[in-house]
Amino acid sequence: MASTNNVTNLENFLVAPSPGAVSKLFVPLTCCDMWWIGFSPVHSLHFYQHPISRTCFLDTVIPGLKNSLSIALKHFPLIAGNLIIPSDSTKPLIKYADGDSVPFLVVESDFHDFEYLTGNQPRICSEFYPLIPQLTKSTESGGSKMYPLVALQVTLFPGEGFCIGMTVNHVLGDGKSIYSFLKMWTTVSKFGEDEATKSNEFPPIYDREVMKVHTKELDCSFWSNSKETKLKTDMGITGKFKFCPEDDDKVRTTLVISLEDIQKLKKHVSDRHPSIKHLSTFAVLCAYVWTCLIKSRNVTIDEVEDEEEFIFAADCRGRTDPLIPINYFGNCTVGCLVRAKSVELCSEGGFFIATELIGDIIQKLLEFNGVHNALEKRFRKKAEFKDLNKLFSVAGSPRQNHYDMDFGWGKPKKFEITSTDSTGAMSLTGCRGNSGGVEIGLALQKGRMDVFNEIFSKGLQSL
Repeated sequence: MASTNNVTNLENFLVAPSPGAVSKLFVPLTCCDMWWIGFSPVHSLHFYQHPISRTCFLDTVIPGLKNSLSIALKHFPLIAGNLIIPSDSTKPLIKYADGDSVPFLVVESDFHDFEYLTGNQPRICSEFYPLIPQLTKSTESGGSKMYPLVALQVTLFPGEGFCIGMTVNHVLGDGKSIYSFLKMWTTVSKFGEDEATKSNEFPPIYDREVMKVHTKELDCSFWSNSKETKLKTDMGITGKFKFCPEDDDKVRTTLVISLEDIQKLKKHVSDRHPSIKHLSTFAVLCAYVWTCLIKSRNVTIDEVEDEEEFIFAADCRGRTDPLIPINYFGNCTVGCLVRAKSVELCSEGGFFIATELIGDIIQKLLEFNGVHNALEKRFRKKAEFKDLNKLFSVAGSPRQNHYDMDFGWGKPKKFEITSTDSTGAMSLTGCRGNSGGVEIGLALQKGRMDVFNEIFSKGLQSL
């Protein structure tokens, strides 16, 4: 059904970096950044349970968020910048100039079930869409197009709490980069600017020369091969969700998997297949969800020769020589594609097959020149996927715990990556109040979600 969550605009601001920021910043895009041109933005929601009246919210919470955001932007000015697509089709770049800002919308919701939105049970996807901020429209200057990169929205649920929504054009940076900005913002809000600048992930490094595994020649080659496709894409896409009749019963659910269950999955693999070398939390969780998802589709005899595809982004930091600094800001990932036959993944040993395939490709990145070779393979030619309906991907990481995002009013009650509703990906983040646990977010048609949940739960119970 269409959303019953209606919002009313209260205030609308443009928040610029506080005094002390650089006046100009030009950052050329690498192939890892350009890959994301034309993709839908990333939407995230942080829910905070903080019973408060509208007056107190507008007089205390909003001024505090605005002030700390302005200070954080002083140290992360690129957040307020724009993607520039030159008219002559030369390589795009991100530019920040004095006066650039981030739109900051404040609204009030009339939805009276905060507990429903912040639960783990299947919830109607469309109820979340009014909480998602919309990127402002592109503009033209000298024939070149300028695309804003970030938008923010704070939604009040009177007497219950509020939600901070963030929309980000993925061209700006990967999950680790955006996470570092959010940590800066929350730390400034809670402890002040001095404390926020003590992190080993500060200050952000924008210099693309420190990313030695990519080359200017590789960047040019990728843009030359892909610019026609990229420039035809509707770059003005805001990602503002619109209700579609075919998604009438689409729901999102959160699966909480404990450290104990993760260890059981790893032991299950190592006992049965000791030859599998890479058994990270990421590898076993992705393999388990992927195979459960395929089984929930009820593969038919006609699909025995069909292939499933799983793509994920692997962080290049810590995997190169020389090492890329941990505070490098931008997209520092390489796409890894895994393929396997549907019938194999649905078999009794499908989970082991998937774990080995995912683990092997991660292991290769750790080998000498592994990242460089992967970049060369991925960006020398156009990416081709056999069947987008059978392409599965992942957003987020279990290493990034968004429940640490405390602005001074306590940790989030719930975190959601809602852009997975349209991409079909699953989301991963650290777990609230469950040390070592992981939260998995997934959106499916309700009927299929029921089947998936049963397969997922029974599989864990049988370990």
